[in-house]
Amino acid sequence: MRNKKSKLFFNISMVALLASAIVTASVMTGCSSDNKDNSKETGVVHETEVATYEVNGVVVDGDGNILDKDGKKTGETVPSLPEEIKNKQNSEKSASGNSSSGNSSSASGTGKDKASSKASSGGSASSNSKSSGTGSQSSQSKASSNNQTSGGSSSKASSSAGKSGNNNSSGKQSSQGSSKSQSSSKKSSASGNALAIGNKKFSVGDTVVCTYNLQNASEKLLNYQGFIKYDGSYLKVKSAKLEGSASSGGLLNYDLNQEIRFNGSNLNGYNYTKSKAFVTVEYEVLKAGRTAPKINWEVITGLSEKKYCDDNGNLINGITVTTNYSAQ
Repeated sequence: MRNKKSKLFFNISMVALLASAIVTASVMTGCSSDNKDNSKETGVVHETEVATYEVNGVVVDGDGNILDKDGKKTGETVPSLPEEIKNKQNSEKSASGNSSSGNSSSASGTGKDKASSKASSGGSASSNSKSSGTGSQSSQSKASSNNQTSGGSSSKASSSAGKSGNNNSSGKQSSQGSSKSQSSSKKSSASGNALAIGNKKFSVGDTVVCTYNLQNASEKLLNYQGFIKYDGSYLKVKSAKLEGSASSGGLLNYDLNQEIRFNGSNLNGYNYTKSKAFVTVEYEVLKAGRTAPKINWEVITGLSEKKYCDDNGNLINGITVTTNYSAQ
């Protein structure tokens, strides 16, 4: 009877032990899978899109350039973007700035975590090396010889540093002398590389801003049309746009052969009774010499249907145009 009970208890103990081992193995397997999942990294892909808007029935980008159906610039511009589009651009810029700052801070945090992990691993390695050392006299003698060798290399390094310091000082003097010579050569050659335009001189490669001001109209203008003719061998148009009152209901195209064409019509009228900016053009100086872009008028009509230019493009009835050139 006792033998049967002892066998029964033994069998029960073995079953419990086997069940405990199975549960432990499943728990360990779950932990390892969690660690693998946690070790995976997620890459973030950023995409940028060009913001487009619809103004007066045409599609434009954030700078006012008119785009075709493929999203390419046509060379035409709208005078100015509406206030609601400008407010939308500002809100988008602020939102993108906040997101970029958040990404940079998270990236820096990740870098700090990596650096701290490297430091901790380095500390553990050094502690292991110390614990594994035998402390024999032979290792101490090797360490002293290494110290002597490092002392010799440090003296060599200091001497080489002194030499490099002398070389740096001489290099600074030579660079200063070369910069002075370059500046003097630029000054001496400035007159030979100058382009005379609008009673002013500009160097080759300069960006010249030309502003045409319209004034002295006896009434508000109903419409206008004209073009600016320039010599493409001396100047290259970088941008052009209508200014102020002329930008309302006006169009301008500068992607033409040595011409900038513009026109506009507004039933409320364009107020140029006093001097105001009409159109602004940015030129790039291509070569030295002398040139004179000219604005030509085809139509200028007042609200009373009074003409302010004749059939030959000459301004009449008191209206005038002044031109101002400046370097950007």
